[in-house]
Amino acid sequence: MYSVLAKDGFRQELYQEHLEEASFLYEQRRNLLAGDEVEWLRVGDFEERLQAHLDGLVVGGKVALQIAEKRTMEGEPGELHAAVRLFCRQDCRQTVLKLLESVDLSVPAKLEAISAALQDELPNAWHEEFLTCFRANPGKLAPAVMPAFVSRRMVTPPEVADALQAMDGDLLLGMLRILGRTGDTGVCGLLAPYTRSEEPGIREQATIALLRLGDDETRRWLIGLDPREAWAAVPLALCGGPSALEWLVRSRAKGGAKEDFCRGIGLLGDARGVEALLAELNDTAAGAAAAKALDDLTGAVSDWSGAAFESAAAKARTGSKLGSRSKQKDALDPATWTRWWQEHRGDYLPGLRYHGGRPASPWVALNDLGSPRATCRDRAIRYDELAIRYGLALPAESEAPVDRQLRALQEELLRTKAASGRFREGVWYFAGREVSR
Repeated sequence: MYSVLAKDGFRQELYQEHLEEASFLYEQRRNLLAGDEVEWLRVGDFEERLQAHLDGLVVGGKVALQIAEKRTMEGEPGELHAAVRLFCRQDCRQTVLKLLESVDLSVPAKLEAISAALQDELPNAWHEEFLTCFRANPGKLAPAVMPAFVSRRMVTPPEVADALQAMDGDLLLGMLRILGRTGDTGVCGLLAPYTRSEEPGIREQATIALLRLGDDETRRWLIGLDPREAWAAVPLALCGGPSALEWLVRSRAKGGAKEDFCRGIGLLGDARGVEALLAELNDTAAGAAAAKALDDLTGAVSDWSGAAFESAAAKARTGSKLGSRSKQKDALDPATWTRWWQEHRGDYLPGLRYHGGRPASPWVALNDLGSPRATCRDRAIRYDELAIRYGLALPAESEAPVDRQLRALQEELLRTKAASGRFREGVWYFAGREVSR
């Protein structure tokens, strides 16, 4: 290795720079996806730049490969991620297998970097050999390779069950999420025990995964839970019928987390819950969550609609917009919201679901997902809503590259338009079937 690098110092410096830039962009993308207020299309800019640096490494031949191999042991997790993607593109399977055996997979950041790279890049031609290596040493390799294996349906349920036992924290949450997206109802038995976990986050994610798979038993179990189980507010809001509002109100009365209560009503879309949200606007802890839920339901702020926030007609006449500071102030002001609701409550019919001021439907959800102003966090839950309510699971969701999401959204919009009579606007659904309570 040394002799090759020593003879080509300029190229060595060039490819080292490509690797460092790719590492930086990988970390920035991770941070953007975790942000509450980041508009999702911004992520695509970082992805395009990352791809450009990966392309630069691919044309670098042996020099780039040797630099990448060296940095897998000495560099940052982002360099490790870029290196694994490079090895996959250059068909260096033995390099990757050797790396999996030698790198310290107990470091969460490194494990996540490798796992994400393999999910994106693992070549189909490597499947058989990687499965053989995994089955020879599942305890060591499962955390790194299992997400890629499960998303590609490469492993059996017993193997998945064994792998789950070796996972915890964010890695386990990610695996539960992936299992819910497989569409394979055969994994319901693997998910069920995690709905009884002592960790509320694990219970919530396992429950959402089961709901995405259309498990009606899980839906019925949720409705019967003690309202003090505040973690259940979001899953129930994603699958429940009109009676789910009663559960949320009882949860609030029994001391459940007010933020969960507010978020649940916003996702449920039942306008009967607006008064309860208005009452939370003055609460120091829950005020912001209540305002967000009100906007999720009515769209009064995000769509610049409603007299209190400047009506669409007034905006068209004057050509003006509220400044960002004024908009934020009005969005949190109880008096402004109360006036707005007094003027517009007649626009919301009892018994219907609403999203952004419109009767809920797949078309509305898909258009919201495609909005340039949609944030990464909000979009993740809307993908869950599409799958749970309407049985529409897209091949690319919120963590996927932006260009892949755009293609998937466009294709689903065309299919939904062609089948426009399948779902009625504002009606309550679970797994594509109407629910009455």
